[in-house]
Amino acid sequence: MTIMARNRKSYIICGVALVLITAAAFVYFSGMIGISADYIERDARASQRINGSWEVATSASERTIAMLFYDGMQDEGKHTFSIYAKHPGLSFGYFFRAGGSASIIRDGIYVYLLPDDGETTLLSMNKDNVARIEIDDGIIKTHIDVDPSKPFAVVLPVNSDFDFDTIRILDMEGNAVSWY
Repeated sequence: MTIMARNRKSYIICGVALVLITAAAFVYFSGMIGISADYIERDARASQRINGSWEVATSASERTIAMLFYDGMQDEGKHTFSIYAKHPGLSFGYFFRAGGSASIIRDGIYVYLLPDDGETTLLSMNKDNVARIEIDDGIIKTHIDVDPSKPFAVVLPVNSDFDFDTIRILDMEGNAVSWY
């Protein structure tokens, strides 16, 4: 092999490597990677400065992960929430969408609707002792059990006919809890 052929081969290899590195950097910096589900709690605690001793209630779907962090003293209502979602289209991880605290979480049930895909998250310190969430859209009946003694985060299943009138939230005795 001549020196000229070796140099040409080296230039081609360097060019291909440069294209691959540029493509990887583009994907990474364009926000298509996101955070793996395995690292979301750690990311939320770090980015929102959430105390490591606080407990967390978590709920996840393929597109959304919701977390409600609380100090363990539920009667005081100290909490912070974090919601991560995948971007529509090409996306390999989750991205922060919303977070903070809200008095409705302490006193009732906070409803967060993701604008891009319609998924709904319910967050509560559970002062009403919610034990069950029932969804009946006339076709599919879904029941989600909740520990009535603990705060909760619930990502509701998405259905094209989803309507708040199809959801009932029940306490331990089966009584409806008002929530919206």
